[in-house]
Amino acid sequence: METILFGSLPIDMTREKFMALLPHERSECFALMREQGKSDLAIGTMFGIGSHVVRRLIEAKHLYAVPKAAEERVAPETIPAALLTSIDISRNGLRLLRRIGRESQGWKAGKALISRETGLYDGALEKAMNEVLDRGLVVRLGYSGRGPAPTYNITPQGSALLAQAAAIVPAEA
Repeated sequence: METILFGSLPIDMTREKFMALLPHERSECFALMREQGKSDLAIGTMFGIGSHVVRRLIEAKHLYAVPKAAEERVAPETIPAALLTSIDISRNGLRLLRRIGRESQGWKAGKALISRETGLYDGALEKAMNEVLDRGLVVRLGYSGRGPAPTYNITPQGSALLAQAAAIVPAEA
């Protein structure tokens, strides 16, 4: 066990705690340990990995979407797999359904806006949209392929699925 400082907070870091961190947090953890004077070899020895792995993790670049609003703080990594299995929907499908479900009068949105607000792009967005439309969880109004953005409305089935998900895991999950 190694005590490291995250800001002014001392944290006892074990291998188990380290493995539970998100990838960008692991990189930050190792970078902080290096800043505190630990060598890559010493860090690797503490966690049972090679110094080359430590170096690779510290130098790693991570891509993730920064939330746009407090209610959009649901990162894909935080949606429990058990929830997805029990309500039979993909992670991205649930993200999209939650976003559309926040609008009581429908959500008028083009592809760029949907991408920005959900963090879903290209193929992932298309698959998620097809999933919620094909299953009747959402309806698309005013879509002609070109022109003004369509409006997406959640259906009673979509609302029921969101209610079921909320009953299993609170919205913060």
